[in-house]
Amino acid sequence: MTAFVETKKEVSSPSVSATLVSGKPAVSTVCTYVGFLTTFVLLMRLTSDYDSSMIMSIGSGVQCLGYFLLLQKVNKTKSVAGISSKMLEMFVCSMVFRLTSTVCNNGYLPVDRSGDWAYQLMDVASLLLVIQLLWKVHKEHEDTYQGSQDTLEIWRAVPAAIAMGMVLHGRMNRSLFFDISWMVSVNVETIALLPQYWMLVKQAGEVEALTSHFIACIAVSRVCSTIFWWYAFVDLRSASGSDHVGWYVLGSHALQVIMSADFMYHYVKSRMKKVRMVIPDCALDI
Repeated sequence: MTAFVETKKEVSSPSVSATLVSGKPAVSTVCTYVGFLTTFVLLMRLTSDYDSSMIMSIGSGVQCLGYFLLLQKVNKTKSVAGISSKMLEMFVCSMVFRLTSTVCNNGYLPVDRSGDWAYQLMDVASLLLVIQLLWKVHKEHEDTYQGSQDTLEIWRAVPAAIAMGMVLHGRMNRSLFFDISWMVSVNVETIALLPQYWMLVKQAGEVEALTSHFIACIAVSRVCSTIFWWYAFVDLRSASGSDHVGWYVLGSHALQVIMSADFMYHYVKSRMKKVRMVIPDCALDI
């Protein structure tokens, strides 16, 4: 993955957020984080037993925050520039498959009380946010959508993701259909961010502040999921009767973290230095 770097170069794009113009986060962004943290803490106090499995619910909440920040960016700038429609479509596909499993069964849910309804509620909220973003991309702000940059044909990988889910899946739901649905969601989720990374490289310009926050939230969410399945590995083994499904699930989540590692390194570095992230000129050679 081509490295993302940071620079103090001025950019004239009107869609650039004011989040880092003065070196300080925008007030609206800070309020979003504070409001989310407050709401999430209250929700966890009401629904969680503080079991280690709540890490998965935390990841779902952070993911929901990421989508909200992206929607906030669109509403603020009245533009969907820099956002990949193909990425959003992949996330819709993944969440529909996952909710098909998690709403009807509890095999792949956190074992504490947050898995009773809070985890699914945050996934439903995420799905609604993504659908709203797609509406803005293709209807409300269609004139600002950079379709010429969003060119990765990721849909070609979906049949393979479905086929892999049918061939290699767990048995924690004790239902072939729902076990396959959950595994397909993992496979699609693994490749969902690739169109956004591809678009950032193609643009060879600044990564808008709230867009970078969105990608960082998704990356943190994947870290939480990886930690959860590391500890739940033994459950996958006992349910399937072998280790290969457990390693596949854990490997899929770990791959998502690895693909985000380069971005996260430069994201954290740019936040510490209070400078903007841009795609290096050498990315044009790809």
